[in-house]
Amino acid sequence: MIKPPKIQLGEDAPPIDFESNPDVSPPESLSEVLDALVENTDGRRVSVGDLLNTFESRSYGPLLLVPAVLAISPAGFIPGMSLVTGPIIFLFSAEMIFSRSGPWLPAKLRSFSLSRKILVRAVEKSKPWAMWIDKGFRHRLTPLTRPPLSYLMAVLCMMLGVTMYPLAFVPFGVWAPGLAVVFFALGLTSRDGLLILVGYGLTGLAVGLVIWIFL
Repeated sequence: MIKPPKIQLGEDAPPIDFESNPDVSPPESLSEVLDALVENTDGRRVSVGDLLNTFESRSYGPLLLVPAVLAISPAGFIPGMSLVTGPIIFLFSAEMIFSRSGPWLPAKLRSFSLSRKILVRAVEKSKPWAMWIDKGFRHRLTPLTRPPLSYLMAVLCMMLGVTMYPLAFVPFGVWAPGLAVVFFALGLTSRDGLLILVGYGLTGLAVGLVIWIFL
């Protein structure tokens, strides 16, 4: 039986280092993101800060991918996971619009951790789907991936992060908003506007699901 992850609180939580590394290029596919989560972290437990540090980038595309992938992977079934991934998606999306100093997360979210065994298992089960999705990547409809249109995407991602709260009580409910953010983040990272359009469609599905269940 999977136990809930231990949440380490405190202001002395390790900071997220977003300084760019010239020898590390940001991931351009979902498979690369999954590989990085396992290969660039160590220890028996892995914190959110550790996962975000794997990309050593100030680009919001890869950073949004991390919580979105966690939400839709088997790790998303851990009690309380969506209550962490939702706020991270909301904050990063808001910072895409309003922040000029780079990505930031509070210590309580940075220090949320899960077992490395659970992380590895989630990555292994997600890889076949990721490889299938990766086959369709290419540069197209690039204006959708740049401001001002990317700001609309950021607003929708903020909304999707909020919907993860009520949908956390519905079996597989966070899949719709989580998958929408995955496509938004992949489109932003790979400059593929078609993926952004898919994200718009999945956003409509997530909003419709919330309305159908709770209204």
